[in-house]
Amino acid sequence: LASAEYELKATIEIDPNDAEAWWLLSSVVKATDNEMANKTLMLSQAPMISSRQVSFFAYAAGKFFEDTGSWESLYLLTILF
Repeated sequence: LASAEYELKATIEIDPNDAEAWWLLSSVVKATDNEMANKTLMLSQAPMISSRQVSFFAYAAGKFFEDTGSWESLYLLTILF
Protein backbone atom coordinates (compact mmCIF):
# COMPACT_ATOMS: atom_id res chain seq x y z
CA LEU A 1 0.00 0.00 0.00
CA ALA A 2 2.85 2.38 0.69
CA SER A 3 4.07 2.01 -2.88
CA ALA A 4 0.56 2.62 -4.23
CA GLU A 5 0.20 5.70 -2.03
CA TYR A 6 3.54 7.06 -3.28
CA GLU A 7 2.64 6.51 -6.95
CA LEU A 8 -0.84 7.99 -6.59
CA LYS A 9 0.49 11.09 -4.83
CA ALA A 10 3.08 11.46 -7.61
CA THR A 11 0.31 11.18 -10.19
CA ILE A 12 -1.77 13.81 -8.39
CA GLU A 13 1.23 16.12 -8.17
CA ILE A 14 1.59 15.92 -11.95
CA ASP A 15 -2.15 16.24 -12.60
CA PRO A 16 -4.21 17.43 -9.61
CA ASN A 17 -7.38 17.03 -11.69
CA ASP A 18 -6.95 13.26 -12.01
CA ALA A 19 -10.16 12.35 -10.21
CA GLU A 20 -9.57 8.61 -10.46
CA ALA A 21 -6.18 8.97 -8.78
CA TRP A 22 -7.85 10.81 -5.88
CA TRP A 23 -10.50 8.09 -5.69
CA LEU A 24 -7.86 5.36 -5.58
CA LEU A 25 -5.81 7.30 -3.04
CA SER A 26 -8.84 7.51 -0.75
CA SER A 27 -8.96 3.72 -0.70
CA VAL A 28 -5.30 3.24 0.30
CA VAL A 29 -4.86 5.99 2.91
CA LYS A 30 -6.70 6.99 6.05
CA ALA A 31 -7.11 10.75 6.27
CA THR A 32 -6.14 12.37 9.56
CA ASP A 33 -7.64 15.77 8.74
CA ASN A 34 -10.01 17.25 6.17
CA GLU A 35 -7.36 18.76 3.90
CA MET A 36 -7.69 16.11 1.17
CA ALA A 37 -11.50 16.09 1.41
CA ASN A 38 -11.66 19.85 1.01
CA LYS A 39 -9.18 19.72 -1.88
CA THR A 40 -11.24 17.12 -3.77
CA LEU A 41 -14.42 19.15 -3.24
CA MET A 42 -12.69 22.26 -4.58
CA LEU A 43 -11.45 20.35 -7.63
CA SER A 44 -14.92 18.95 -8.29
CA GLN A 45 -16.25 22.49 -8.74
CA ALA A 46 -13.71 23.54 -11.37
CA PRO A 47 -14.94 24.48 -14.84
CA MET A 48 -14.76 21.77 -17.49
CA ILE A 49 -14.94 18.91 -14.96
CA SER A 50 -17.12 16.10 -16.27
CA SER A 51 -19.88 14.49 -14.24
CA ARG A 52 -17.78 11.31 -14.20
CA GLN A 53 -14.88 13.20 -12.60
CA VAL A 54 -17.25 14.82 -10.10
CA SER A 55 -18.37 11.34 -9.04
CA PHE A 56 -14.80 10.24 -8.35
CA PHE A 57 -13.99 13.47 -6.47
CA ALA A 58 -17.19 13.21 -4.39
CA TYR A 59 -16.50 9.58 -3.48
CA ALA A 60 -12.95 10.47 -2.42
CA ALA A 61 -14.16 13.43 -0.35
CA GLY A 62 -16.75 11.24 1.33
CA LYS A 63 -14.15 8.61 2.21
CA PHE A 64 -11.79 11.25 3.61
CA PHE A 65 -14.59 12.81 5.71
CA GLU A 66 -15.52 9.33 6.95
CA ASP A 67 -11.91 8.70 7.96
CA THR A 68 -11.87 11.79 10.15
CA GLY A 69 -15.33 11.26 11.61
CA SER A 70 -16.56 14.48 10.03
CA TRP A 71 -20.13 13.24 9.91
CA GLU A 72 -21.70 16.68 9.43
CA SER A 73 -19.47 17.36 6.41
CA LEU A 74 -20.25 13.89 5.05
CA TYR A 75 -23.98 14.58 5.44
CA LEU A 76 -23.64 17.94 3.67
CA LEU A 77 -21.76 16.18 0.87
CA THR A 78 -24.75 13.90 0.28
CA ILE A 79 -26.96 16.96 -0.07
CA LEU A 80 -24.60 18.69 -2.52
CA PHE A 81 -24.26 15.71 -4.82
